Amino acid sequence: MYLNRQARLNKKLIKLLPYQKSQRRRACANTKRSSKIKDQISIEQRPLHIENRQEIGNWEGDLVTGKGQKSAIGTIVERKSRYTCIVKLKDRKSAIVRKQFVKEFKAFDNQLTKTLTYDNGLEITLQGTITKQTGMPVYFAHP
Repeated sequence: MYLNRQARLNKKLIKLLPYQKSQRRRACANTKRSSKIKDQISIEQRPLHIENRQEIGNWEGDLVTGKGQKSAIGTIVERKSRYTCIVKLKDRKSAIVRKQFVKEFKAFDNQLTKTLTYDNGLEITLQGTITKQTGMPVYFAHP
């Protein structure tokens, strides 16, 4: 009896909501979100020995934004040694991120720059240029 009364009350309350829906949903919840990064190489295609962290030269990158997204820094971390480079960025635009990351990687010997794994941030959409300029394939993690 109590449960039945609760269900009726909930239905009445839902009708008072602006759109009469009990749960929030994305506007286009049925459509699949696709990546805006072209020619993306999945992390699953990355060689398996990289996962073991037994060789130096495999890097992971990310972008850290400040309050209000007014400032940003890029971080690149070597997977085995955990050596970290913090790259100061003027803004989050893809061209600036690419330019600064390439500059950072060119300071290292070729044996120390084998691969780069990145998240799906749009600031790295020019990954093809990074590969051309440094010789490092760029792999992308799952969202």
